[in-house]
Amino acid sequence: MRLRDPERALETVSKSLAAVDPSNVHNYAFTLLFQGEAFLQKGSIAEAGQALGVVVMLATPNKSHRIDQRITELRVALTPWQRSKPVRELDELLMTYARSPRGNRST
Repeated sequence: MRLRDPERALETVSKSLAAVDPSNVHNYAFTLLFQGEAFLQKGSIAEAGQALGVVVMLATPNKSHRIDQRITELRVALTPWQRSKPVRELDELLMTYARSPRGNRST
């Protein structure tokens, strides 16, 4: 992703997602965050929002400052598209899970 080659990054992330055990929520969430960033670099806003939304739901029960920080960074990167449906839906998820009794977190 540092090379700004989202196609190559998506290929790599797809392989990683197939190899990462979803029960290892921290690693799985970070892999999805990489996927979201690659989609964002590619300009695929809906897919980026979906990937981040999954991470929001996965990370709610287990507090992780690094995951929270990365979600926030990627959401800020989506600011130019904040009026689009995918970003509005992501914002709704962020608000819902931030207020959840199990997920009292700031995003």
